[in-house]
Amino acid sequence: MGCLQREFGGALFFRTFRHSSKLRQIRDDDRVLVAYVKPEKYEYVAISGRAKVVEDKEILNELWGEGLRVWFPKGPDDPELAVLAIEVEKADYWANPASLITHAFAYMKARLTGKSLSPDEIAETKSVRFRDREGG
Repeated sequence: MGCLQREFGGALFFRTFRHSSKLRQIRDDDRVLVAYVKPEKYEYVAISGRAKVVEDKEILNELWGEGLRVWFPKGPDDPELAVLAIEVEKADYWANPASLITHAFAYMKARLTGKSLSPDEIAETKSVRFRDREGG
């Protein structure tokens, strides 16, 4: 699934099929995790939040792009088209992984001290909280 909007305003929007299993799953439990990965650069983002189906025609039309016609040939009014909104609560990312030298240093330190390095000593990690679980 690809994200539909170009700018982030607190929510991520994805297109999906109205009768997909993921929509049945979020009716039972709306907590979700979205992951973005760029393995060749060892960059990872994990976004957690709450999912819901968007029924607002204005938003559906705003997010429509002609490339979606491949899956939804009837256009933005296709009855099978659904937009899934993820209200983002938290994002975690990992970047700049250990180089061979950093990894060798970590190995030697662990061998000499008997203690492992923290993840922050090996790679850059950050967390950003957008809202708490109660929506504030």
